Amino acid sequence: ELLTPNTPAHAREDIRRLAQPLSIPLLSNSDAHTSERLGLHYNILPLAELSEEAIFAQLRSGDFKLFHK
Repeated sequence: ELLTPNTPAHAREDIRRLAQPLSIPLLSNSDAHTSERLGLHYNILPLAELSEEAIFAQLRSGDFKLFHK
């Protein structure tokens, strides 16, 4: 997870550096610990199919956009 309310901004470059050689897509997730933080971060997936398999395949491929407020 690159973008969450619980990941400090100063850690983002380290996260990118660790994920890049492994080709791991970076995610933006609410990881909310309080209701006020729900929906602040999420991933926008251009899905044609809403099955669990399709969602995981899209996340693994990195074919999505990160959103954060």
